[in-house]
Amino acid sequence: MASKEMEHLLKQFMLAHANMIHWQNVNMRKVFNINGKTELMLGELTAKQYQLLGIIYQLEQSTVSALSYMLCLSKSNISIAVAKLVHQGLLSSTPAGEGDDRRKTYYTLTPKGLETLKKADGEITNLLIPQLESMEPERLRHLKNALNEFNLFFQGEDKNL
Repeated sequence: MASKEMEHLLKQFMLAHANMIHWQNVNMRKVFNINGKTELMLGELTAKQYQLLGIIYQLEQSTVSALSYMLCLSKSNISIAVAKLVHQGLLSSTPAGEGDDRRKTYYTLTPKGLETLKKADGEITNLLIPQLESMEPERLRHLKNALNEFNLFFQGEDKNL
């Protein structure tokens, strides 16, 4: 690809990233607890906790170290968030078994955690549906194809996400 084309593609990527962050900042406040305030009140669930529940759901189980790596956050921050989720009954913890590093603890969603995740997914879906329904069919088809390509591109080496 020519350098001008590559430069344009990189600018488009950065713009898409910025727009996604902006959308999240505006809309996540409607669903999740932000400094004790939320419009829809999903209990005390924060956007970061929702993200943790989603990752653990996708992976079926995870450790603090793996979550820390995936989210580029310190283990101490992840530990605090995971402890709150365990305390709320949204995650269960299981110590590592024989032959595994005994310092590890594995976290999985509880039925309550799965229910909470599905409820949050539903609220986010409700925010997206009006925007998607307002799109012309051709633009919607292009968006679907672009999102498929985007996901394939970013799966990269870690196909587990």
